[in-house]
Amino acid sequence: MRKVVLRYYQNRQIQSVSDLFQAGVRSVLIESCTGSGKTTTASELVRLVAVAAEKKWRVCVIAHTDRICKQLRDRLALFGIEAGMIKAGYPEELDKIVQVASIQTLAGRLDRVGDFDLLVTDECHHACAGNYRRVYSHFDTARHVGLTATPDRLDGQALSDIYEEMIIGPAFSELIAQGFLVEAEVHGVDGDLGLDTPDGDADFDPELVAKAVDEKGVAKGALAKFLELCPGDETAIGFTGTISHAEQMAEKSRAMGIPAETLTGGDSIEEEERKFADLEAGRIRILWTVSKVSEGVDLPDVRCVIDLRKTKSLVTFVQGHNRATRAAEGKTHSISIDAVGNCLMHGHPTQDRDWTENFHGLTWAQKRQKLTEDGCEDPNIRQCENNLCQMYSPTARVCPFCGHEHAADDRIPKEKALEIRKLDKARLEELHRQQMANERGQQAQAETLQELTEAAVHMKGTRNRHSARHRAKNILIGRVIKAEREGHTDMAEAMKADLIASGFRSDLEKKLADEAERQAGKEAT
Repeated sequence: MRKVVLRYYQNRQIQSVSDLFQAGVRSVLIESCTGSGKTTTASELVRLVAVAAEKKWRVCVIAHTDRICKQLRDRLALFGIEAGMIKAGYPEELDKIVQVASIQTLAGRLDRVGDFDLLVTDECHHACAGNYRRVYSHFDTARHVGLTATPDRLDGQALSDIYEEMIIGPAFSELIAQGFLVEAEVHGVDGDLGLDTPDGDADFDPELVAKAVDEKGVAKGALAKFLELCPGDETAIGFTGTISHAEQMAEKSRAMGIPAETLTGGDSIEEEERKFADLEAGRIRILWTVSKVSEGVDLPDVRCVIDLRKTKSLVTFVQGHNRATRAAEGKTHSISIDAVGNCLMHGHPTQDRDWTENFHGLTWAQKRQKLTEDGCEDPNIRQCENNLCQMYSPTARVCPFCGHEHAADDRIPKEKALEIRKLDKARLEELHRQQMANERGQQAQAETLQELTEAAVHMKGTRNRHSARHRAKNILIGRVIKAEREGHTDMAEAMKADLIASGFRSDLEKKLADEAERQAGKEAT
């Protein structure tokens, strides 16, 4: 048995579950980002109640794919737990106190597997589906813990109908700062699919998406962008909406000199393992799939995601794009090629999100209110207007990738637009003046990078601290230049020290060099 050291937030999550159970709560959902180690958290929780406890609980850990079942069994073994498998093709070992179960098999064997004291459901955003509800109803006296990075459903069903409480995990920005995950650098591709957004909980037709991707030149553009951004031996996961389109993209990739294969539901576990090994070794550079890699796959060396799968599903978007955000040696960031504009609808893949409303059930109509009236876009993200760049970033006035300066962004959510229409014009103007004065005063009083970041978060009205910190950095560098120009040396040096300590030495030196060159040019003329 290999000793596994838990991260600080995993211990915190487990303690929160214990506290809630002691308080009488019987079902708890743990929300934690993709790549944050939910399988490890679940395994330690199982060890505590099934092995270390004086009164040992019988536990069933539930998953929905062969791969996740195998991963859970293997991870439990690292914690000294030899689990039985309730799954087609495996012998029943129901005498073992811990069982790993395929939801499909478990739902068909309820009359012979015995009782459980605790159910643990991995990827529990699926928990509203029929087989899950059947299982939970059967084991109605058991306590229940679910784990997911995305407590949301496209159909608007509330996970709070299954789980009494939700434990909020660390924000993406926190995990990036701690070095557990990396930021995603997201790039678009030239070409508009020209597809209307379906109403209700219906998603885009994958056949129509595949046709538009090919006819509009988006497929070729995505592969060209991959070669541009990943010119070395970096590897990628490519997502399509259909198996046939995945196979076509693999052929197109090979035709452009990119080693590629497909991964589908028809592949055996052994075939999956071979393809993953080839991907990690670089023998395959792009592995095209529909959904086989969306959940429960740990491939930290994969650098890039190529998205050709237009979707209204926030779960599909976040899970897919964050396949490449796990930290690895030498990886400073991941690359996402969003060729179908999913970012414009769902925001940045690694932005901090508040899942509370989603947990209690958000229909598409309710989500739609948070997007713009024209274009169905998330106003917290924009695409660079430079056709040679097209990078997606939080609403930055200047593109962080190519430096292109954008026009002012006047997009607002539909719900805010409706509110504005109800306000008297004069009152609105007065409110705006007051707000701007308050925000300018708050920014003027801020002295350190941290204080400027907090002010920027308030002014921008966004939880994305990456954008706010970038804005604060630029303001502080501007103050350094002004202080030096006015001879306030001590003040300038203090602000420089703050910027350098915060990791912005190169940005500071570049701006100072640019300013010196500008001043020299003025003197020369």
